[in-house]
Amino acid sequence: MIKKALRNLLLCTLPAAALANPVEEVVTIATGSAAPLDQLALSAALIDAEQIALLGAQHAAELLNREPGVLLQRGSGQEYLPALRSPVFTGAGACGELLIMEQGIALNANGFCNINELFNAHTERAAAVEMIRGPGTVLYGSNALHGVVDVAAPDLNAANTLRAEWAQRDFQRLSLAVNGGDDSQRLGLAVTTAVDGGSRDSSGYKQNKLTLQHHYRGVQWQVESGLVYTHLNQETASYVEGFESYADKTLRRQNLDPQAYRNATAVRAWSHWRKSSEGGTLSVKPYLRSANMDFLMHFLPGTPIEENRQHSVGLQLRWQSAEQGGRSWLLGVDGELTEGELQQYQLGEAPSFLQSQIPTGKHYDYRVDSWQLSPFARLNWQLSDALAVSAGLRFEQLDYRYDNRMSDGRTNELGQPCAAGCRYTRPSDRSDRFDNSSTELALNYQISADQRLFARYSRAFRAPQATELYRLQRQQLSAELDSPQLTALELGWSGSVGHWDYQLALYQMDKRHVIFRDSDFYNVSRGRTEHRGLELSSGYRLSPQWRLELAATLARHRYDNSPGLVSSDITGNEMDGAPRWFGRTALVWQPHDELTAELEWRAQAGYYLDIENEHRYSGHRLWNLRGRWQASAAVALSLRLLNITDELYADRADYTTFSAERYFPGARRTLALALDYQF
Repeated sequence: MIKKALRNLLLCTLPAAALANPVEEVVTIATGSAAPLDQLALSAALIDAEQIALLGAQHAAELLNREPGVLLQRGSGQEYLPALRSPVFTGAGACGELLIMEQGIALNANGFCNINELFNAHTERAAAVEMIRGPGTVLYGSNALHGVVDVAAPDLNAANTLRAEWAQRDFQRLSLAVNGGDDSQRLGLAVTTAVDGGSRDSSGYKQNKLTLQHHYRGVQWQVESGLVYTHLNQETASYVEGFESYADKTLRRQNLDPQAYRNATAVRAWSHWRKSSEGGTLSVKPYLRSANMDFLMHFLPGTPIEENRQHSVGLQLRWQSAEQGGRSWLLGVDGELTEGELQQYQLGEAPSFLQSQIPTGKHYDYRVDSWQLSPFARLNWQLSDALAVSAGLRFEQLDYRYDNRMSDGRTNELGQPCAAGCRYTRPSDRSDRFDNSSTELALNYQISADQRLFARYSRAFRAPQATELYRLQRQQLSAELDSPQLTALELGWSGSVGHWDYQLALYQMDKRHVIFRDSDFYNVSRGRTEHRGLELSSGYRLSPQWRLELAATLARHRYDNSPGLVSSDITGNEMDGAPRWFGRTALVWQPHDELTAELEWRAQAGYYLDIENEHRYSGHRLWNLRGRWQASAAVALSLRLLNITDELYADRADYTTFSAERYFPGARRTLALALDYQF
């Protein structure tokens, strides 16, 4: 009855969206400089420091899934599979569909992304998390197809804080932020260390993050420099197998791969130099990036281990002209050099039925050197008091130099053929170059002081990832891949009426040259998909102390052709891992500035687990309670009770012919407490 009453009440809010904030929200993700969130001609979102503190997220999914269109499906520990205006992405190049950044710099090099890369961002201490839903602007090149996420570095003007957190199932986290300095110079240190005992057999993780920053404000130059170090040591739990096994209280705790693990270390350093004059602002941002990871690939046959490394140096140059006659230009160029290495090997013998295809020893051992150069230009033009237009163009050239350090072809590491044909194939040394361009055109019309419409056309791309080009299987000796292209049209309407505020977006996206592994196990790029959706953020103030919030998504993601994924015709089928609707609603109570509490209801429709649309996950509904009390000027207390009704559900559901239905069980009812001390 409570759920039904709340749903009926929320129907009254559908003409409205996100609740008005008395403080103007400003983001940099769309234009590269500070811009009001409610004036952008695209769908953007801001998760500020107050929300981050209230959520106390143990996983990035708890942060990002508050926004419409976003559905990160958790795996074990800190792993996840992402979806943003899309189905949940899987496979070798899945991470290339989204651009994930910290402080405006991609977490991994172009062509060397990692599907779980958000665990290398210091989200726990972020000043904010900014997001673009749908294709990014021309500031961003490869990977900015379905969305862009940028994690801002910690705020150096925030109070010094020590935070201690505890949650059920042996979770502890300690976090410290110390800042100091004056108006001309600021220095800050943020450290987070966490231990999670895991909710399943032989699972859990230890994680450490550190951010060091220095800001200098001189007469001519403003300089912001920083260094981020992260390390993850994880004992990984794999899928549980069997139809609806997530609902069995015994099976959901099992770990079929107790030896699975993931170790990851990342270091990033940057320095951002800005100089303003009457003509405009010059921005220079050099950066360094290094990452190492090894893990057992529990999702593949046998027990293969992957070790990968990448080291990059890059530079971002920007010139933002001063406005003249209502017009301003943003000109820029991005450049990057990367060295990447990957090894995969079978340590010990594979199971007996796989030994004829998966030999002991190395499967891949290669190095890829790459360079990227990307100039772009963007025009902003205020045609009248009510109408503004923006247009942009970006060109990107990405060059790979691949060096196979094993024998070429379909052999074991000694160059000998396997009894039943080796599963893995190594192409010969080669070079690949990808030239791509992206465009955008947007109109922003201010109907009145409280009402705004926008329309946006954009075309985005991503270059094939190194793993898609050089990590081949079966009889494929080379992969001749095109860059996936996405064309999008979006209409938006936002504003407020009385106690209502709203943001509504309608989008249509068509994707070409989609890369996938076909039924012959070849990497090919002849897929086509279509994506249609409606997103709504809504808020209604019931009284000065109470408000309702809603973030809802209605979408269809379908195959637009039948390119050989399976033998049957799948044209028009829904993509697997793509629920038609999902969202959240919350009743928020804030009797005064020192106390905030929310009762949240999260819902997700069922979705297909296979491309033939024959197997399905039924979806789930969850209730969460969160509260934060600023007990004094120095002390704040937080409480979270997640999955109040102890629902047995799956964070991630999947199907393979080898295992049938398989799941990552969602967490059961969890109580978490946190104490913040300011000094």
